[in-house]
Amino acid sequence: MTLEDLAFATQSDAGNLSRLERGQGRVTLDGLEALAKALGTTATTICQTAEAGKSAVGNSLDERLYRHFRRLSEADKTLLCDIAATMAKRRAEVN
Repeated sequence: MTLEDLAFATQSDAGNLSRLERGQGRVTLDGLEALAKALGTTATTICQTAEAGKSAVGNSLDERLYRHFRRLSEADKTLLCDIAATMAKRRAEVN
């Protein structure tokens, strides 16, 4: 299911769902129930799953890296990707 499909099924729009996905929006109880129905689950299950993963979500190294990366300019993103590629190449040569 695409974001657009989910938006259609929940009578929302992809932009709102994208903000929710990034943690930059809020959902009403009706909206949560619509999302759950469209995803074939329950609002309770969504809440339980979110609560169970809450401590790990914002603290994982990948999440922290992504949070910083998306704030960079395009030029800085390119530079950082080049640095990461060089580091990976060196690592591969060592191993």
